Amino acid sequence: MVENGKDSIISKKIIIKDHVWVCAYATVLKGVCIKKNSVVAYGALLTNTIDKENVLYGGVPAKMIKENISWRE
Repeated sequence: MVENGKDSIISKKIIIKDHVWVCAYATVLKGVCIKKNSVVAYGALLTNTIDKENVLYGGVPAKMIKENISWRE
């Protein structure tokens, strides 16, 4: 975006709650919130907020793969 001849960067926070795993080469875009006890798989592209807790997301773009997971197992 260009305003008054200068580049303007629009930023949003990324929120990662407790006990979240973000695996290698995963990409989390701006404005995304990852709920607690969730996992973002290797190489995933997370474009939207994860609305549930205890889920596994993966793929490009990322989608829910499994619910009711536990990172402790």
